[in-house]
Amino acid sequence: MTINKTEAAVRSLKKARGTLETVLMMAEEKGSDCLATVQQIDSVIGLLRSARRTIVTNRMADCLGRELKGDKKVVDEMFRLYTKIS
Repeated sequence: MTINKTEAAVRSLKKARGTLETVLMMAEEKGSDCLATVQQIDSVIGLLRSARRTIVTNRMADCLGRELKGDKKVVDEMFRLYTKIS
């Protein structure tokens, strides 16, 4: 995985961790806003999905690039399919 892509994935994971800490505090508070709590949970899920997508697609590029000897058309098709199902 390239450094920029790695940094992006790590940044998303750190944001998710911070947001999850907020969600935990909100859940522990009596009378906290239920809608806000759910929105923060959705935010964590989105950040984790983003990190997963970045990590997996970069790993796919590394592995497929080597296996397919740089056949860009096949690699692009695999990315398109993964993005569609993720």
